[in-house]
Amino acid sequence: MSHLKAVWMPVAFVLMGIFCWAPGTAHATDFTYTGNADDCFATDCSTFVPGNPENWGDSRNWSPQRVPGAADTVTIGAFSVSIFGTRSVQRLTLNSNGTLKGGTLNLTGPSASFTSSWTGGIINCTLNINSGALLRISGSEGRILLESTVNNSGTVTWVDNGSIICQSGPAFINKSGGVFNAQNDGSMFPNTNLQGTFTNQAGGIVNKSG
Repeated sequence: MSHLKAVWMPVAFVLMGIFCWAPGTAHATDFTYTGNADDCFATDCSTFVPGNPENWGDSRNWSPQRVPGAADTVTIGAFSVSIFGTRSVQRLTLNSNGTLKGGTLNLTGPSASFTSSWTGGIINCTLNINSGALLRISGSEGRILLESTVNNSGTVTWVDNGSIICQSGPAFINKSGGVFNAQNDGSMFPNTNLQGTFTNQAGGIVNKSG
């Protein structure tokens, strides 16, 4: 019996390794925006070429220092970030005084463990919440939709009483299959004469509670 154990136990571990790891499988990395592209931390900065501290695509603006990919998660605090083109992440956390502008950002998080969060700041871009993705809007402070378009094909849940302030005609489109849960008595109102619009397309679901 001891001989059989010596033979089969290593085989079992090899098989477990095959099932638990597959070549090419993407794993999420958590990124935090630092805006350090124009800062030199080397002893000799004579050849340093500063970048744009607002450029999503400059790896020096992120920790760890590479540009997040579609399998990753990102946190943006008090920074203004230009997307420049189209980007995709599994989860976005946008906090107070943060700004997302220009371009398109796709949220792809497929489960509750990748729920995106908007607690403050400004969305000034096209934000696509893909089917299966989740976005939670929370906190007591106001958030701003500025000349933006939010396309929801996933699930958005709005809690607490912090308002959503519409500036310069933004649009929130709850698309077919999208779910918008308003679990509060917060307000979505214009801050200028150019009001925002909320459109619930055929097949979209809006739930009000709280």
